[in-house]
Amino acid sequence: MPQNHELLGAPVEQPDTLDDMIDSLLRADDTMAALRMIYNEDRGLVERLRDHVGSASGLARAIGLSGSSGERAVRILFTPRANADRIASAVAGADSALATDIHHLLSRSVNRDRPFTYAELSEKFDRSVSRVKVAVQTLKEAGIQVAEVVDDTSVTLPKVSPFPVEPVSIDFGQRSLLMGIVSDTHLGSMYAAEDLLHASYDRFAAEGVNFVVHAGDLASGPGMLGYPGHANDCRQDSMDWRGNEEYVSTTYPRIKGVITHCISSSKSHEGWAWKKYNGRDMIHDVANGVCMPPMEIAGESHPGFELKPREDLNYLGHDRRTIKVGPEEKTAIQIVHPDGGGTRVTSYKMELFVEKLESGSKPHILLMGHYHRFILGRFRNVLGIMVPCMQHATPLFMRSAAEPVLGAILLELRLDNGGGILSYKFDMLNHYLKPSYTHAE
Repeated sequence: MPQNHELLGAPVEQPDTLDDMIDSLLRADDTMAALRMIYNEDRGLVERLRDHVGSASGLARAIGLSGSSGERAVRILFTPRANADRIASAVAGADSALATDIHHLLSRSVNRDRPFTYAELSEKFDRSVSRVKVAVQTLKEAGIQVAEVVDDTSVTLPKVSPFPVEPVSIDFGQRSLLMGIVSDTHLGSMYAAEDLLHASYDRFAAEGVNFVVHAGDLASGPGMLGYPGHANDCRQDSMDWRGNEEYVSTTYPRIKGVITHCISSSKSHEGWAWKKYNGRDMIHDVANGVCMPPMEIAGESHPGFELKPREDLNYLGHDRRTIKVGPEEKTAIQIVHPDGGGTRVTSYKMELFVEKLESGSKPHILLMGHYHRFILGRFRNVLGIMVPCMQHATPLFMRSAAEPVLGAILLELRLDNGGGILSYKFDMLNHYLKPSYTHAE
């Protein structure tokens, strides 16, 4: 009998009887995958399970795979190899169809944020709870940010991703810290200042920087979504989320030893795929990789999509995250990508944000993206930096009579033992070159 089965996320002890094995399969996170694993290790054991319950269909029902697709999946194990691939393809199609149906239900505007229990989905689609869970897992593996709620008994597709509340600790320096700061690179836009982005990373590497912070809107987002005219501002290969993700993955600077800690926006650009399209977290895909099986998403069929992880990108979530660094990780750096337009007085948004922070919870440093402006100042003893962008003026900016400030930042900090800032050195990597946009041709 196989030893130490983990059953894809549900560790169990060594079963003593065939009935114990069936109980173990019922507890597995992915019952069919667990059964296949056991079959590959000991085909005779699975055959004894089949004989124990009377038939392959009976085995499927015994382990919770009721319904025609579940029974077909189990019968594959006892089908001559000549027909196995054909049947496996049919079953994969059935699983994909169920995942697609669930996604269509969750993504309807009236259903966004509404929890559906697994039992409710099982009843609605006439599939077992275990098959529904497999379909939901398929969506997650495909990059759809389905959330489990109510003690993991229900699933929903949120309209807006909640930003992570808990700070993340990063082992970065002690009393002297050197960091690079960038924001609003908008890769996929024809107006993205890619020359500045790569030159900035070359400068970071030359200065010995291995810690870079990105304050959001790393990607332009799908050209097909967004404000009127956005499609005209984007590259043709970035019109949908797949093309934009692939372009970002292959274009963003990659320098050995340099890690970029980044957030994204849940409301604009890369966030449009989440909010307006299909619940996809694009920068999560780019940083962590995605392997999406052939399926239909939002009424659009495609053969599948795969991106390898970018191990030099550390994705911290949507909109806002605090990083703890320095001696005993007491220095708090908060990264924010807010919402809304700018104001005539550049500092107003920064001042208003800091004023709303509770006493005792203020960060030492606040890095704010989104506005494509620059300011450096102290507000309530918070070192506030409105981070400049890396996108030349778009027609939208021209219509609003706003001028973007382009650049990157080198920031060196000296800290005391309590994490406070004793002093800092600030270096702005300015950019005044006339854009050529030749990279977009």
